[in-house]
Amino acid sequence: MADYTVLDLLKFSNENKPQDFKTAFNDVMRDKISAAIDARKEIVADQMFNGASEEEKEVEDTEELDVDDEGDEEPESNEE
Repeated sequence: MADYTVLDLLKFSNENKPQDFKTAFNDVMRDKISAAIDARKEIVADQMFNGASEEEKEVEDTEELDVDDEGDEEPESNEE
């Protein structure tokens, strides 16, 4: 299995290679989801066994995976 990047996705898209795009997309998403799950496992384990709150544990992953849009609110405008 090759390590694909987002640049590979763009390349395959521009070259009109749908099968290669699909393979690269699945590989990229698998890596991102796996990293997000591993980070969440650490947080849950700390909460269960060490009594740590979620705010106390800093996750090294710099990208946040937003899977739940229900809690998103639009910012209020301060125009008068």
